Amino acid sequence: MMAECLEKFTVSLNHKLDSHAELLDATQHTLQQQIQTLVKEGLRGFREARRDFWRGAESLEAALTHNAEVPRRRAQEAEEAGAALRTARAGYRGRALDYALQINVIEDKRKFDIMEFVLRLVEAQATHFQQGHEELSRLSQYRKELGA
Repeated sequence: MMAECLEKFTVSLNHKLDSHAELLDATQHTLQQQIQTLVKEGLRGFREARRDFWRGAESLEAALTHNAEVPRRRAQEAEEAGAALRTARAGYRGRALDYALQINVIEDKRKFDIMEFVLRLVEAQATHFQQGHEELSRLSQYRKELGA
């Protein structure tokens, strides 16, 4: 009788340990998947927007330098430099807005991804605890028989 009791509880504990190992594996897999998704998809657009932003900054700097170097007595050249400067400023503003938008998009996506991961983790834990409860429920009748 003692051997049978120990055997049943050993099997039950082994099921519980297997379930716990599955929970840990699923958590690690999901976390790894979320990080890879963030790195692959989210940062690619961010890098591209940052590159464009810096190109716009360099273009604006060149236009400012050229505008400062043009002699004002040459009206045609000064007017062209001023027009180029206005165009560079407009391009820079647009690129700066795109860059800021990309940063906001990444932050919002990251928040959503984190909440989605937490939801999956909570669901996995609920399943784990449900399986543990079912395993112990199966043994409750046996425990009652042992107590009688």
